[in-house]
Amino acid sequence: MKQREHLGRWRSAKAEERFRAVEERGWQEFARQPEAIDVETSVGTTRVYHWPGDGDPVVLLHGMGGSSVVWSSFAEALGSHAVYAVDTMGDAGRSVHRVAFRDVAHIAEWLDDTLAGLGLERAHLVGNSYGGWMALNLAARVPGRAQSISLLDPVGLGKISPRFFLWGLELLFAGMMPGPIRRAAARRLGFPQLARKGFVRAILSVQMNHPFRLPSDVLTDDQLASIDVPILLLVGAKSAIYRAGDVVARAEATLPRVDAAIIAGVGHALPVDPRADAPRRVVSFLSRSTSPR
Repeated sequence: MKQREHLGRWRSAKAEERFRAVEERGWQEFARQPEAIDVETSVGTTRVYHWPGDGDPVVLLHGMGGSSVVWSSFAEALGSHAVYAVDTMGDAGRSVHRVAFRDVAHIAEWLDDTLAGLGLERAHLVGNSYGGWMALNLAARVPGRAQSISLLDPVGLGKISPRFFLWGLELLFAGMMPGPIRRAAARRLGFPQLARKGFVRAILSVQMNHPFRLPSDVLTDDQLASIDVPILLLVGAKSAIYRAGDVVARAEATLPRVDAAIIAGVGHALPVDPRADAPRRVVSFLSRSTSPR
C-alpha cells in the first residue's frame, strides 16, 4: 500500500491568488497590523505574524484549511503579550512546504524548529481544532517548550465523529447559497463567519484547491499525563467533532493540570464566535499562568 504523502500544495497558482486576495482583505480589516516573519526550517519556510508586546509570548495555532488571519481580532484582545500567529506548514497560509512530513513526530519537530527560530524558549500555546492538536503533540514530545496551553475545541482528545465531516459539507453547501440562507445557516451551524461572503469564498477555495494532507492522531493517556503544564480546555456544547462531555471527562482524567469548560450554545468555531467569549477566557487564564515580572 502506497504511503500517503503529507505535503500541502495548491492545485493551481490562480486558485492560490484568489485566496490570497481574500486573505489580504481580511488582514486590512484590523487597525493593528502584525509584522510578517519568515522562519527557515528543515521542511520549508514558516510564515509567522508578530504583534509586539513586552508580556510573555503567546503562540496562536489555527485550525485546518485556513491561515493566521483568523486570529487577527483575537490577537488584539491579548493586550501586552507578545503574540505570534503561525501559518501551519502544509496548510493554506503563506508557509512554503518543501519537504513532506513523515509522521506526527515530524510535525512536532517542525513546530519546535519554528519556535526556536523565533527565539522563543517557552511560550503560551493557543490552538483551535487542528492547532489544538499541534499544541498537545508538541508538549507531549518536547517537554518544557509550552508554558501553558489553551485548547479551543481541539482535535486529538478523542476520535473524530462522522458528524464533523457532515458539518463541513453543510458549511460548504451553505456557502454557495444566497445571503439570507447563509446567515440562517451561520446561526444554525454555529459558524458566524459563514454570513460573510468573502470569508465563504475563501473557505470554498481552500477546500476545493488545497486539500488537507497533514497527519494527526488521538493522543494516548500516557502522552496526555506527561503534559504537566496549566491547560485551559474550552469545548463547544454543539461541537460537531465529538461529544463535549466525553472529551472533557477524558481530559480531566488524564491531563494533570486542566481547567475545562463546556460552553453552551457554541459550536466548533470558538475563536470567531462572539458567544464563546474565548479571548476574555484565554486572557484570564493567561493572567494565572504568566511568569511574575
